[in-house]
Amino acid sequence: MNRPRVRAFYGYSFFSHLLPLYAVYTIIINDEFQSPLILSTLLAVWSLTVVVLEVPSGALADYWNKKHVALLGQASKILTCLIWFLFRSYPAFLIGFVFWGIQESFCSGSVDALLYEESARHGGESAYERHYSWCYRLTTIAVTLAIFSGAYLYRVRPALVFISSIITSSIGFAFTMLFPVRPPAPDERKKHGYFGIIRNALVQSRGNPLILRLFVFSIGYLTVFGVIEEYIPVFLQSLDQSAMLFGLSLTLIMAAQTLGGFISQRLGLKTERAQYLFACLACIALGLIRFTARDVSIALLFLSFIVIGVLEIKLSSALNNAIRGERATVLSLQSLSVNAAAVLLSLGIGAIADAAGLTGSFFVFAVFSASVLVFLYLGTRSLSLDR
Repeated sequence: MNRPRVRAFYGYSFFSHLLPLYAVYTIIINDEFQSPLILSTLLAVWSLTVVVLEVPSGALADYWNKKHVALLGQASKILTCLIWFLFRSYPAFLIGFVFWGIQESFCSGSVDALLYEESARHGGESAYERHYSWCYRLTTIAVTLAIFSGAYLYRVRPALVFISSIITSSIGFAFTMLFPVRPPAPDERKKHGYFGIIRNALVQSRGNPLILRLFVFSIGYLTVFGVIEEYIPVFLQSLDQSAMLFGLSLTLIMAAQTLGGFISQRLGLKTERAQYLFACLACIALGLIRFTARDVSIALLFLSFIVIGVLEIKLSSALNNAIRGERATVLSLQSLSVNAAAVLLSLGIGAIADAAGLTGSFFVFAVFSASVLVFLYLGTRSLSLDR
């Protein structure tokens, strides 16, 4: 891929996630309404919007234009920030979360599919992993900066959180406009049609054992660690750290994922070997947290997220290599399965934590992930992800 197009994806990955609003939107809503129930209903609306639009938006990207769908998604994020800046009522927050859900669903499959197709077109399939690794690192760095800048700006003046988020989202929109335009051929549209694309993606996902295997692997690892990531602040607080050490530890955990992306790019391991190696390391590190002292447990958590950083890039590369058509729709199906599983696992980690503590839930989730790994290894040994 030529350099200007690479920079467009890199710029999008950084600025679209450099959103100070990430750090404080729950605090803003809670301060406004003083009701956990209202916050829960708003988050439920956001989740429902993502689930309902995930696959239709992916099919729209395959049928119409991936770049244009991504532009609509990024514009929806700007609208969210603008609406919340102008209005602080319940309907305004409700509409904002609908637009945020549109952004999540419209960008999840279209951007990744476009990045892969452009990488394969100009640098071969191997170039995708290198470009995705950089995008992953820039995304993690941006989220880390957003967390700290959001907390600081909110203390200075809450309006600055919305203004800065509008600015960074607009810059992300500008980088999205630089994406290459690759609409599907007109005859392909007529041949399959919009609903035919969805049907073909479902058939491919169910009928291709490699894709089905990667879907299960994503649930067993990316979903598990995605849910655990939401509980990292609670875990660090439970260790009775000082405010400075708490902030430092949280920064290190975020940096771990960035380091994982760097390691993934440098490693020459084959996808199959890397998948099992790093999955085993993640299970071991997560499971040992329950039986170690404070400093060691933080180090193990740090290690597990380095490992997941590597694994996420390897899984994305393997999945894209396995897809043969309707790429954005298949990727949206994967995202839908991960999000649906996250809802169930979020309930599970809360219930287990109440009974056995948060580290107990970490151990149970490590056992669950290890079981997924054994099931996949024994059930699909004849399949190779490296072909």
